[in-house]
Amino acid sequence: MGIMYSSRTLIISVIVVALLAVGITYLATRSDSTSDSTTPTPTPTPIGYYPTPTPTPQRYIVHLTASGVTPATITIRVGDAITFRNDTDIAFWPMTVSGTGGCPGLDATRSLYRGETYSLAFNDSQTCHYLNHADESNASQTGTIIVQ
Repeated sequence: MGIMYSSRTLIISVIVVALLAVGITYLATRSDSTSDSTTPTPTPTPIGYYPTPTPTPQRYIVHLTASGVTPATITIRVGDAITFRNDTDIAFWPMTVSGTGGCPGLDATRSLYRGETYSLAFNDSQTCHYLNHADESNASQTGTIIVQ
């Protein structure tokens, strides 16, 4: 009393089992390749887009030496700073040249003596002409700061 299968039923059964086996294999390999990853996918940079780096503010030194202010003219960027340093035995009082419009913060509050410094940052584009207020007649002790 066995069960009789027609050849058509047998073929359909084999096809169904084969499709199930292929489907299970596909799902098993698909879940392995799409597992969660803790590394985020980086956002690509658009072609032709290069962000402009923000320049780091620089500090420059202006020295008073026996031969005068050096460098006599200096060009810096907005945000940069200047340090005036006295390398002589005479008093050095950096101050804006009268009638040039002034530069905020440029006027030191007193004379600097050997080894002393005075620093300030420039936050606006401007041209600053300065002199040694302690010896205004000495042309070698004048200078210009160009802030771009």
